[in-house]
Amino acid sequence: MSSPIASIDPTKTVDHYDRDDGDATHPIGIKYLVPAHANGIIRVTLSWSREPFRSTADLNPSSVAANTTDHNHSHSHTMLQDNGTNFPTPPNLEWWKDGGGNLYGLGAGGFDAVTFGNASGESATHSHALTGSGAQSVTDGPIATITALSLDGIDYTATLGGPWAGDIVEMDISAVFQKAAGAWHNIVLSLSGLGRITSLLRIYYTS
Repeated sequence: MSSPIASIDPTKTVDHYDRDDGDATHPIGIKYLVPAHANGIIRVTLSWSREPFRSTADLNPSSVAANTTDHNHSHSHTMLQDNGTNFPTPPNLEWWKDGGGNLYGLGAGGFDAVTFGNASGESATHSHALTGSGAQSVTDGPIATITALSLDGIDYTATLGGPWAGDIVEMDISAVFQKAAGAWHNIVLSLSGLGRITSLLRIYYTS
C-alpha cells in the first residue's frame, strides 16, 4: 500500500520588521531587499502601528539664557557753562584748569555745571548658567499620523488611499512594489509630527 504524497506550498515569505521614531522633518524609512532567488513576487503587504514617541532622557530646565555681546556700562559727563552773568564773549573767552582739574573761564561771569547723558558703553561677553534637572528616564510623547508614503522616491499616497490617521494591517502594495533584486529599496513614511512607527513589510514569493 502506497503512502499519500503530501502537497507542498511553493510560496515563501520574507519579512522586514522595523521600529523607528521620527517627526515632520525626519520621516520613517523602511528599507528592504528582494530575495535574489525569487522567481516571482506573488503578493506584498505593508502593516504599521502608530505608537507614542519615546525618549530616554528627561530634561526639566527651570531657566535657560543665551550669551550676550551687548552688555553696556554707561556713565555721564559734566561740563561748565555760563550762568548768564557777565560772561565774556570771544575772542576774550579763555579757559583754564586748577590743580584739581576744575574748569574755569576768565572774566567776571559765573558758571553752572551741566550733566550730559550717557556717552559711551562697554561690551562684554558672558554666560548664563542652566538650572534645572536632567535624568536618564523613559518618557512617552505624542502619536503621529502618516501624511504621505513614497517608494524609491515616487509618491504613492493617493494611489494607496492615504493620508492615514490610524493603524494599517496588511495593506496590499503589490501594484507599486519595486521588484528588482540585488539592490536596496526604500519605503518612506512621512509623519505629521513626533511619533513612533512599528512596521512590517511581508513579501510572498516563489523560488
